[in-house]
Amino acid sequence: MGVETSGHVGKVWRITRCRILHTLIGHTASVFAGDLSDTGSEAVTGSADKTIRIWNCHNGQCNRTIQLSKVDPIVAVSYSSDYIAYAHGSTVSVIHLTNNDSIFEHSEHKDSENPEKVLGDTTAVCEKRGGGGGGNSGGVWGCGGGNGGGD
Repeated sequence: MGVETSGHVGKVWRITRCRILHTLIGHTASVFAGDLSDTGSEAVTGSADKTIRIWNCHNGQCNRTIQLSKVDPIVAVSYSSDYIAYAHGSTVSVIHLTNNDSIFEHSEHKDSENPEKVLGDTTAVCEKRGGGGGGNSGGVWGCGGGNGGGD
């Protein structure tokens, strides 16, 4: 499966059969980014409306909307287990989905004109390495890997 973004919607595709499974309707501004969960059961989209939406790939329904404040439009997303990494402007942020806590932020990336590169350089943040408390209170967060996608 794959996620396409176009206008104010996302689309979940069954790539092997070249057909759209669901059109994801709910954003109020342009949708710039999409990704699939590790299992392919959920899709995530990011938009200029400053929301991230998590969708059920089996029925096309929105399971959750995360309203972000004080951010530029979301231009790239990566979904991994309990975390979502997203790029907005020249900043990459990661939130934990259990409580929407921000656990990582990296500003002024050298490739701010290329949001996919910014996100790709930061996406292994979803694997905590080392000890420490939760959130920003300790631990070392990995920074490598690439953003998801999926066919």
